Amino acid sequence: MGAVHIWPTLAGVVALTPAVSYWANDGEIGKLRADLESGVAMAQAVGFSGSSCNFNSLVRVESKKGSPTIFVVARDFLGKAKEDFTFKSQADRDAFYQTFVRLLGPNWHCQQTPRSNRMILLLTLAGAVFGLLTLLCTGILLAAPPDQARNPGVQPMPAGAAWALMGFGLLVTAACVAWFFWARKAGGTIWETICTR
Repeated sequence: MGAVHIWPTLAGVVALTPAVSYWANDGEIGKLRADLESGVAMAQAVGFSGSSCNFNSLVRVESKKGSPTIFVVARDFLGKAKEDFTFKSQADRDAFYQTFVRLLGPNWHCQQTPRSNRMILLLTLAGAVFGLLTLLCTGILLAAPPDQARNPGVQPMPAGAAWALMGFGLLVTAACVAWFFWARKAGGTIWETICTR
């Protein structure tokens, strides 16, 4: 049996051997290491407290750059397509990622891809539209208040409230526009993905 690499996570441990990656909840790192180093099969060493995946079933490994969480996508994680591991320290996460790339061999490589967060940009644009509509509607109310002679039951909005609402609309619009341009300039999140060549 080759070297066994084990790291603690927030919910247990994660280990790599030259052939298999697995996830275990038991936290008994010493016993786990001894079993794996003595040649016990990964699935047997993990037992019912975790799941294992052979490298042959691996689809990809991905993570946001700088995030302590890594997602392993495979075909045989107890019927699940993906397991996520959140490491206690960034150093452990980086060591796991680098060891994974090394153990997979030359047919696998690491690529970095920027991904923008479209939902945040859409919400920012929606906020800017809301602010502009608030400005427009309160501007119309200030410029042309309702005619009391034609609509005797309609009370005009007090000028102070209309100006306050207009200021709120201006503030929301300015904040959303500034946030939109900052988010575009900052770019998206960088995702690191280990996949086949």
